[in-house]
Amino acid sequence: DDAAAIAGDVAFTSSAGTVSVPIAVTDDDHLGLFVAPMAGVNVLENTDATLQVSLTARPTGNVTVAVTSANAAAVSVTTASVAFTPAEWDTLKPVTVHAATDGNTASERVDVTFAANGLTAVVVPVTVTDDDVLNLAVTPASVSGTEGGSATSQLAVALTQMPTGPVTVDVTASNGHAVPVPASVSFTTADWATPKAVRIDLPADVDHADSAAIVTLAATGITAQTVTVGATDPDVQRIQASPTSIPTTEGAAGVPIAIRL
Repeated sequence: DDAAAIAGDVAFTSSAGTVSVPIAVTDDDHLGLFVAPMAGVNVLENTDATLQVSLTARPTGNVTVAVTSANAAAVSVTTASVAFTPAEWDTLKPVTVHAATDGNTASERVDVTFAANGLTAVVVPVTVTDDDVLNLAVTPASVSGTEGGSATSQLAVALTQMPTGPVTVDVTASNGHAVPVPASVSFTTADWATPKAVRIDLPADVDHADSAAIVTLAATGITAQTVTVGATDPDVQRIQASPTSIPTTEGAAGVPIAIRL
């Protein structure tokens, strides 16, 4: 079970004398690294997984195995090296890998390499499954103002996580009492966290009643968000008469008066 060659002599004795024959035994054991599972591991963000390492044969001396990550910011190793002696070469030793939390929604693969002097390195993939959910961040949840103007507060729209590509958010109103300006805002992987303003205009109408609407913000593959809009009508109900004055004399015929609201 070791990787060392053996040499010695074999003596053959007979009545004619003794003959020594040198014999060399070439060891066919190969000293290498064994890592389990060789296919790698899957791990969620902000969680750990365990790999195990040992040697494939008994070494002639101590062996130190270095463990490195190709992207330590995404997957770190808690043990930078593992040591083996000839007495414990086949003992599996654990190496813990930790998947960090990031600001995007993309899963990724990071290679972890096991290497030792004179031995063939073993590379094991660690697949990090991203648990972040891309959502819209919209504030405030409700706005109000006076008809004929705009809501006193603008909407601030951003994304909660970095997207994998461009995202367009459409802004629509449930009726004509609210008009979002602009009607859409776009984000990239560079400005996803930068809030973008949306003004809510409140058109005047012919009645004197307050009005309301629901503004919806939606993007493909993302849960829609809604904002409640309230508009105070400044119109006052009055009675209007025409004409507003009538010159007349006693005994004269009456003059019709038109009354409307």
